[in-house]
Amino acid sequence: MRYQVHVVGEKAPEPPSRLSRMSATINLPAWITEAVARAIAHDAEALCTVSNTILGACPIAVSAHLMPVDPAPGDAIEGA
Repeated sequence: MRYQVHVVGEKAPEPPSRLSRMSATINLPAWITEAVARAIAHDAEALCTVSNTILGACPIAVSAHLMPVDPAPGDAIEGA
């Protein structure tokens, strides 16, 4: 069965920068009944790892790491 999921987010007008609302639409083949379509949407809400994580307000840890960079050919190397 081929299907598509379309997600739209609405950005919050006030800081901090974030989404204030999201909606997802599952586009299913026309031969699927309305009852089956509702069941699929219900299961998607219950089983979707991404939406369940967002709804649960999962903390996000942000860090910065400096990575060594190989000098480009011809670049001077400090201390050399």
